[in-house]
Amino acid sequence: MKKHFKIGVIGCGYKGHSILRGLVLSDFLSEKKIIVSDISEEALEKVDYLGVQTTTDNSYVAENCEFLILAVGAANYEKAVKSFGKVLPEKLITVVSGVKKNSVKNAFGLHAVKVACAVINMPCYIGSGAIGLDMTDYKSLDDIEFISKIFDNLGTIVCVDESKMDAVAGLSGSGPAYVFMFIDSLIDAGVKQGLPKSEAKILAVQTVVGAAEMVQREEQSLSELLMQSCGHECTVEVMHEDVEYSPFIDRVVEYRPAPGQFVNEMPRYEPGDTEADMIRKATDCISGTNDIMISLGGFGGYVTFAFDHTVANIPGEPDIRIWGNCFYEAVNPDAQGGSAEPGIVMVSYDVNDNSLPDDPWYELRGSDHSNPLTLSDYTITYRRPEPDRTPAQDDSGFIDDLYYIPWSDSRGYEGFMPKNIFHNQSYWPLWLDAATLTFTGTCLPPNGIDRSGTGRYYVLYSYAWGYVDNHPNDLAGLNSFDISNAVDACGRPANLPGADFIRVYTAVNQYCGWLGETSTEISRAQDLHISLY
Repeated sequence: MKKHFKIGVIGCGYKGHSILRGLVLSDFLSEKKIIVSDISEEALEKVDYLGVQTTTDNSYVAENCEFLILAVGAANYEKAVKSFGKVLPEKLITVVSGVKKNSVKNAFGLHAVKVACAVINMPCYIGSGAIGLDMTDYKSLDDIEFISKIFDNLGTIVCVDESKMDAVAGLSGSGPAYVFMFIDSLIDAGVKQGLPKSEAKILAVQTVVGAAEMVQREEQSLSELLMQSCGHECTVEVMHEDVEYSPFIDRVVEYRPAPGQFVNEMPRYEPGDTEADMIRKATDCISGTNDIMISLGGFGGYVTFAFDHTVANIPGEPDIRIWGNCFYEAVNPDAQGGSAEPGIVMVSYDVNDNSLPDDPWYELRGSDHSNPLTLSDYTITYRRPEPDRTPAQDDSGFIDDLYYIPWSDSRGYEGFMPKNIFHNQSYWPLWLDAATLTFTGTCLPPNGIDRSGTGRYYVLYSYAWGYVDNHPNDLAGLNSFDISNAVDACGRPANLPGADFIRVYTAVNQYCGWLGETSTEISRAQDLHISLY
């Protein structure tokens, strides 16, 4: 019998809700192919925004879906199974803690049913979870790939045998509670030492996030990291700043983002902030190893930063590494498609020695510099949205205002940057009073492909090399830049001895459905010739 739905979910608590969010918001599967059942009408109302089919009839779901996901609590598991009546699911996935596959099969009286079991945790709700997954009952590669994709959208998967699932539940299932308690203790300690609670929270959260990222990068062992962190009190005593340079960003000199969905949020604008305030906040984000992302907005938006020294141009070696926010989609990483939002790097040498970025600027040539579709000397002007205009929504459900920010460019084209439902703040940099913002630079050809054909699932493919936020951060070589590639407006080598100022700007003008505008983000930069230790 043909099934009406690809996936049915029984239970709409945090586990079921997390799975539904991952399926729909990633555009992995159309919401029309998903149905969810729960005895609580209130729980079902909470997933209305996802557009999936809802019902309180578990047997209808079990009978009409190809893959059935049991996402109920352990106490309600037997009751849920009995509610299926005589319906026997063929492909079952359980995320019921503590319930073994044989128990599920016995409950249905059918040992031939294929059962995959998963343990998920609370951060799966935001796509940053840790998942233990056992699919050993499944032999079809298509089924295995499909189940993997379901959980790929929730976070990181570790495939384990069912016998180890209790360990997974204890570690990643209960682990977030211990992390929350630890963060709460850090905040309390900061408050007791005189910090406002809001600032203590920022510091505590970033301390945990940053430490976790250092462990994840695996550049050093945990014991080495522990020894270094415990030794920080002593290192201050032996620093000689007059002769030792930092390998990381010292200061942001200019921060001028184009309009975008993360503007005024990364970093956060507060009423009354001036341009100098926002430059200071940008410095706080990306200087040193703070690793807090800033957004450059749409095409042309830029940040200019400097180290506490001139970055030397060493022939034959990369000179600068810059961290972004790119990732490859998990289902086909070899295609290098995912979230590439490329930014072009420019450099300037302080010829007049006045410590200001007022000398000539040179573009670092990337792989698509000579692409015939690349536009040189491209100019775009954004117009501030009228405060009293009536927003124009579209039929997708993701756009609050189709004609939010008008723009026009040097080729005679005009368009709009829409406002989506996920980011409700102003997209215009509120610390700037200007009625228009104009940017000029090299515009790369669009890299976003609408895989859905309906504007709901875009994949942004990486260019070969030479751009920021264009490849995942762990690919160091593809995120490193050689000052020897600096060229002037005519494409001639600049032959610079080094760079005193580095500028990164968003290099693509495109809008990708509910993903919004393409906007480069950066979090750190490093002089590769200065030792870390």
